[in-house]
Amino acid sequence: PGLGALTELLIESHSVIAVELDRLFANRLKEKLGALIPHKLTVLERDILECDLSKEPFSKKNIFVVGNLPYQISSQIIFWLLNNRKTVQGALLMLQAEMADRICAKPNTKSYAPMTILSNLVFTISKCFNVSPNVFYPKPKVKSTVISLTPRPLVGIRDADLNSFGDFLKKCFHARRKTLINNLKALDFPFEKWPKVFEKEGIEQAVRAEALSANQLLNLFHAVKMGQ
Repeated sequence: PGLGALTELLIESHSVIAVELDRLFANRLKEKLGALIPHKLTVLERDILECDLSKEPFSKKNIFVVGNLPYQISSQIIFWLLNNRKTVQGALLMLQAEMADRICAKPNTKSYAPMTILSNLVFTISKCFNVSPNVFYPKPKVKSTVISLTPRPLVGIRDADLNSFGDFLKKCFHARRKTLINNLKALDFPFEKWPKVFEKEGIEQAVRAEALSANQLLNLFHAVKMGQ
């Protein structure tokens, strides 16, 4: 919530649970808006990354996440959303433009990363609009972008395997300049089997992880999981 500019607009038509770590901002929000519409605003003085949306005061509610994210922890908040995927109805977030590009990146680009793949498996993501530095005070040195995230059914992977797939992706992208097959040496999987797996999937052995689609990486993950 910060100073509450966005919160003030939201409580005109929605009940809001405002999460703010800074005590000064949290108290100011209670005084400014809580006194006006107490039944529509709950202020939690808490770290958003420690909030479990399946528990009170969030549980049994249709949760839609809205925020101008602190840019220094925006990637952590995206992974927090992924961990809360079963209880989130959607999200509308303002991010540093560079982070938005990373989430929406395509294969064979420098921005393409595990976060890209996992986010797009769980959510349908779209860029809404860019925000100029001129509308902020103090004026930042970076541009911003608003994106929307809408939950989608998982395709090609079970929900229970999503975290394991995330760990697999981290190993695939660990050293981006190395070939994928060299990064895969870190896995508990017989290295001599990889050439056959790559051939079956139609993947060149000299390829880097960033060149593969989410489906190709999923197929490699399933090969490891099945011990093929």
